Amino acid sequence: MNIGVKISFQTIITPFLAMMAVLSASAAPPDLTNGGVPGDTVTINLGPTGLRGWVYHVRADTSESRQIQIKKVSTGSPAAGIPAVDDVILGADGSGADPAEFTADARKSLALAIAEAEARTPAELKLLRWRAGTTSTLTLTLQTMGAYSATAPYICPKTAKILEQGLQYIMSSESTGRYSFGTLSLLAGYDPEKPNDSDNKARLSRAETAARALIPSAATRAQLMSNARDATSMITWQRGHTLVVLAEYYLVTGDSQVLPAIEAYAVSRTVTVTPSSGLTGTAVITVTVDDGNETSDQTFLVTATENCLSWATSHGVTGGPQGDSNHNGVPNLVEYALADGHERGVLSGDTLTFTKRGGDFGDDLSYVIETSIDLGVTDPWGPAESGVAETAVLIPYTFPSGNPVRQFARLKVIAVP
Repeated sequence: MNIGVKISFQTIITPFLAMMAVLSASAAPPDLTNGGVPGDTVTINLGPTGLRGWVYHVRADTSESRQIQIKKVSTGSPAAGIPAVDDVILGADGSGADPAEFTADARKSLALAIAEAEARTPAELKLLRWRAGTTSTLTLTLQTMGAYSATAPYICPKTAKILEQGLQYIMSSESTGRYSFGTLSLLAGYDPEKPNDSDNKARLSRAETAARALIPSAATRAQLMSNARDATSMITWQRGHTLVVLAEYYLVTGDSQVLPAIEAYAVSRTVTVTPSSGLTGTAVITVTVDDGNETSDQTFLVTATENCLSWATSHGVTGGPQGDSNHNGVPNLVEYALADGHERGVLSGDTLTFTKRGGDFGDDLSYVIETSIDLGVTDPWGPAESGVAETAVLIPYTFPSGNPVRQFARLKVIAVP
């Protein structure tokens, strides 16, 4: 018996999507105002301020951070000409009050202050800035965006405004961004109820160009669908994001040109587990996927039960399911399906009962009681409309009283592929 274990691309990539590709920082948060230095070079975008900064983190966890060191100030942004690189943000406030030092996650606290400021007019974000031993308050004027609705991101004017501005930026850019995130944004912003809207059409056209550019050549498709190993760094990220973009694009457009590419990127690998002859029961197996840089383990609970072929092999039965190996007039499949001596059923009163072989046998079968008033001569055999009370062990059928006066019943055994 062969048990197929599908290892989908999701199985490979899911563990890696669950963590950010960042290194752990130092064991304890450094005091950036007292000689401490960042533990690595990983920086994050600080919302619409135009700043990027370093925040203490352990992998993706910034809960222990209380300071943010500025690492970049974008030209033309709300922060341009106000703070400087290496300044340290100690606190933030968007309510109009003077900012106090962060008492919780600095990254999240800054985000909350930005959201509060954007809901006000003017949208002033105040930062508590440390530079060279001196602490002062800076004010950045952001764009008034309104507050997030209780149902955000759904039915939310602010979310819609953010998406629209993002789409405009993508359309004005030469690239759709790393891992084609911009293409996903264009698809998300497409409104199928406005197919003739000029912006809508332009965005879908841009998404089409970007998606079709991801279609690999015939040679590359063949390589993707082979068992050849690609040890390129971050290959699971690249292929995973490509597959997501192509699949989302197809769902929106129905463009069949990308289907061969989706098949190539989504092709599964099958692991076949073949128990020894006659071996049944349940076992735990672990499949390890290795892309050359990372490994992922997936554990499966596999149950092996007898089927007709393995039963026939272990009992020396020949002739296939419809054969009659022991020449008793009962097909091999029925011999396998029913307990020894019960192949023709037992009639007691008005009830005809068949007994299944049971145990580890029969999971590959289905049973149907068929009836006819004349053995199928003029009344074709057909499934009994009532009177069947099948259990895990028995298949009893009770003949109806009254008309017809005479009725025949038989058991049909069907092998399930």
